[in-house]
Amino acid sequence: MLVLCNAICHYRGMKLPALLILTGVVTSFLPNGARAADADLLPHHAVYALSLERSPGQAVVAADGKMDYQISDACEAWATSQRMDINVTNSDGTVSHMISDYVTWEQKDGSLLRFRLRQTQNHKAITSVAGDA
Repeated sequence: MLVLCNAICHYRGMKLPALLILTGVVTSFLPNGARAADADLLPHHAVYALSLERSPGQAVVAADGKMDYQISDACEAWATSQRMDINVTNSDGTVSHMISDYVTWEQKDGSLLRFRLRQTQNHKAITSVAGDA
């Protein structure tokens, strides 16, 4: 499912417009030619207000909610967390409340990554995955 959303990012007291494309997992990309080792990672926290802009020909006719994203410096590792809490309305009028929690902990030397993903729909667990890499 591809959902285009208008979002307002609340970052350090500023409201910034953003366009989010939600496909289940939100990812970040480095500029062309950049390597992960070359990127400076800084702790930050952002909260996005989400609303559906359009979904022509799709079963989803409305969506709204918020996403909270945080990167923290945990001394020898980077910790990230992302929580998306969204209400989705289908063309038949069915409303689903979906929550997705994703957390990672990665050694700064890249030797270990721990992750956990939990998703619920209408307060029932639909996905729970955890592991190390």
